[in-house]
Amino acid sequence: MKIEAIGKTKIKILLTQGDLEQYGLDYDKLSSENNETRHLIQNLAETAASECGFERRGRQLMVRSLPLKDGGCIMYMSVSEESSHLPCLEKGPFIYSFAETEDMLRAMEALYRAGLSRKADTMLYSGEKGIYYIVLACRFEPNRELDHLLTEFGARHAQGSAAMAHLKEHAKLILPTNAIEAVGEKLVNS
Repeated sequence: MKIEAIGKTKIKILLTQGDLEQYGLDYDKLSSENNETRHLIQNLAETAASECGFERRGRQLMVRSLPLKDGGCIMYMSVSEESSHLPCLEKGPFIYSFAETEDMLRAMEALYRAGLSRKADTMLYSGEKGIYYIVLACRFEPNRELDHLLTEFGARHAQGSAAMAHLKEHAKLILPTNAIEAVGEKLVNS
């Protein structure tokens, strides 16, 4: 485990697979709904307070985590000015970008063939300079296999409602629902 202060109200924590296993967790089990995750977050906040002066003091704690290929994760914690005692994991929608049309199509075909097209509702947008965006409209972090296939061909671009609002304003909606299912089926059956 490595903790790094990014500012007075934000820290970055690198957790190995072993660190997560000490709490009976893996990346896919991280959720504000389970006690193991809440215990982990509480311990990390306390450790960060002693190691780098990260002070929560009753303010709302926002937690965002991103998977690492080795089974660990990077966790970002920040505190707001609002008073609260409940940690919450930042949720979707999750936006992936693809610089090439071929990469976007290969990702959709791979997800469809792997049977992952039904794991979340998906949308397809096109942006400037030929960039395509696949949006996973799910409430929780995408499972590791789904995320891995999408990042094999593209990149995790952004997440959250503000990012989605920006995308809606600056990109063109191509398929509003079940995009991976629709495109993947056409690619496989053509």
